[in-house]
Amino acid sequence: MWHMASTNVVGRCYIDGSFDVILAAAADTATANGVTLTGVSAPSESGTAGSGFITDFLGDVYGFSGYIFGFGIGVATLVAFLYLFFLRIPGVLTIIIWTIILSIAVFLLAGAFMLFSLSSTWRDDGQHSTSEADTMLYISYFVMACAAIYLCLILVLGKRINMAVSIVKEAARALGAMPGLIFTPVIQVIGLVIFLVPWFIYVLFIASAGEMSVDPITGSRVFTYDTNSKYAFLYMLFCWFWTSEFLVACGQLMIALAISCWYFTRDKKETGQTTINWSAKTLFWYHLGTAAFGSLVIAIILTIRAIISYIQRKAKKSGNKILEYVMCILQCCMWCLEKIMRFLNKNAYIQTAIYGYSFCKACRNAFFLLLRNILRVAAVNMVADFVLLLGKVSQRASVIYLLPFLSYSSPTTVPHLICVCV
Repeated sequence: MWHMASTNVVGRCYIDGSFDVILAAAADTATANGVTLTGVSAPSESGTAGSGFITDFLGDVYGFSGYIFGFGIGVATLVAFLYLFFLRIPGVLTIIIWTIILSIAVFLLAGAFMLFSLSSTWRDDGQHSTSEADTMLYISYFVMACAAIYLCLILVLGKRINMAVSIVKEAARALGAMPGLIFTPVIQVIGLVIFLVPWFIYVLFIASAGEMSVDPITGSRVFTYDTNSKYAFLYMLFCWFWTSEFLVACGQLMIALAISCWYFTRDKKETGQTTINWSAKTLFWYHLGTAAFGSLVIAIILTIRAIISYIQRKAKKSGNKILEYVMCILQCCMWCLEKIMRFLNKNAYIQTAIYGYSFCKACRNAFFLLLRNILRVAAVNMVADFVLLLGKVSQRASVIYLLPFLSYSSPTTVPHLICVCV
């Protein structure tokens, strides 16, 4: 194949010397018109003239680190607690949830009526065929049926939705009484970073153990690995899955212990940072095995999914469509199993926090408890997910809209800071 020397500029290949020709032509044109060009140079490999995009980005991040941590952490945390306080105001959350639920029903009915009217208009105007009008009519019937089913669900889940609203209010009260719980994810991230240092070093050693070869056509360098190296990569991947899931399980258990202690304490004033300390001590002294067992199950599922993805890529390269379809079905099944086990594990950790059960017994009790209260669980999850979505939107909006007012530098700095804070 024919090659020409080129430079990578923002993911594009430009032939070496082309910028010199362009700049020379621009300089000649400017001189002919009495204009002098200064400070113009060809773009560097990072993508812009002079320092480059990466350098500018890192410089903005370093120079505005106070704003980044202040808004990305400080303002976001403040908005989170204000949001929790807002949720605890009597009647506010109930009005919001029921207004949105009923608004969805109104929109469905209005949409069905508009589609029905549109089908009648199309049938009478003579510009549309009878089949088009009938199609619009059938769509209106479908939307109307969806609205009817939705209204029936509201009638069935009415009391359970009110109960879910009460549960979310109690969760807001618990977090307001124990604000130290918000630092649990920070501790998890620190633990994950500590694990990543030796893990990354081991992965680099394994990656350097391959045999390098040069493609005779493209000239690219590729590494080939023997079977033992591939198993070593798989083992390191399993270690990553298990450790990361173990840290997640520890955080869930710690929060479950603290919330259960707060809930069953008559005098809520006795709870606070001491409750969080007690939950951490109880976790490390009694329940690390439960967290390890639950995270092991998720890690095994994730490892199987990684193997299936590897086989999928091989099947796609070889053109074996049957194997590719089979692997796709298996991947979908494993994805469903992963979601089910994550949800079951979280509820099993709650059983462990309340009763002190082992993982297997907690899983069994959690499964039958969820099965007996499936409608209540659905209502609680629906309301809780929506409340969490509102909280996340309010946090992101506060960062995005407040940060530009404090950015007194060049306009290109604002997108850099917004990206980092979000």
